[in-house]
Amino acid sequence: MSTRTLAITGASRGLGVAVAEVAAAEGFDVALGARDADAVERLAADLADEHGVGGLGMRCDVTDVASIASFRDAIIERFGRLDVVVANAGIGSFGPMVGFDSDAFDAMFAVNVRGVWATLSAVADDLEAAPTRGTAILVSSDVSDRVFPGGGPYVATKHAVRALARTFQQEHPQLRVCELRPGSTRSSFAGQDPTTPSGEGVLSSTDVARTLRVVLTAPDDVRIEELVVRSAGQAPDY
Repeated sequence: MSTRTLAITGASRGLGVAVAEVAAAEGFDVALGARDADAVERLAADLADEHGVGGLGMRCDVTDVASIASFRDAIIERFGRLDVVVANAGIGSFGPMVGFDSDAFDAMFAVNVRGVWATLSAVADDLEAAPTRGTAILVSSDVSDRVFPGGGPYVATKHAVRALARTFQQEHPQLRVCELRPGSTRSSFAGQDPTTPSGEGVLSSTDVARTLRVVLTAPDDVRIEELVVRSAGQAPDY
């Protein structure tokens, strides 16, 4: 019961898997949620065996408030506490704003924005009750404060996540809220093949997760509010 517990949404692939691996290596019990229940159940079992930590994997659809509540309840029943939540679930679609598919637009806001809000709402009390200072990590993007052609709706969701992160921090000053802002990353996001090299200027999910270790291991009286992670080869656009 003295081990810290970390929960991740969107934990079945890409950055979610990489963060789970880093957290387990740091001694966290890990609770992994995703729509692919089989994948997170296998990953939780593998991490438990490899690192000697507690592992829980179950289906969690962040567009469904009841699904998030079930995930939260299972975490507390299994581990008795929640110290860190990583709101990682996200999707992306791209194209010019005029003529953009309305279903894709709605789906992005449902997952990337409403899903983050619903996740924070479900676990806020547990983070406040954590024996250590509770931490919420919201995965956005390095475009959460800029724009680019063809990315309007997606970028708008990330600007919204930035607003949610900062508002949640103001409303819960006793917690630590970090907006994680990865740059171009090789992953399964937006239909990419994570095994295909993408060239210079692109991070791996493992690069991002290993950098996030600084937030997971920060002293309790240190608050890292924003972490921008980019490949040294990516153009420094601001």
